[in-house]
Amino acid sequence: MSSILENLGDRVSKLRKEKDWSQEKLATLLNTNRNKISAIEAGKDDVGLVLIEAMSTVFDVKIAYLLGLEATTINIASGNADKFINQGSNNTLNINIPPELIDEIKKMFGGKS
Repeated sequence: MSSILENLGDRVSKLRKEKDWSQEKLATLLNTNRNKISAIEAGKDDVGLVLIEAMSTVFDVKIAYLLGLEATTINIASGNADKFINQGSNNTLNINIPPELIDEIKKMFGGKS
């Protein structure tokens, strides 16, 4: 299981690359240095709340997402859903799935990750 620091590092690296930013550019936006960004991405550096909040703002994501604590909700429509949910809910089952399992589940059901 990944630690919060590893989750944070993975997410920061992924988001930075999606924006096509260098570590240097991200460091400038966060008022820190490239070595700090490198250590964060490697999951080897404690990060204060002020910096986490700044990352959340710069990347426009929730802090829970950065820390790998936010689950994704998917809906499953099923004629048998009434076994799992209360009546009157249109046969929909909401399931909270940890982010690290989403790609695996998509593959199981023939979806692309």
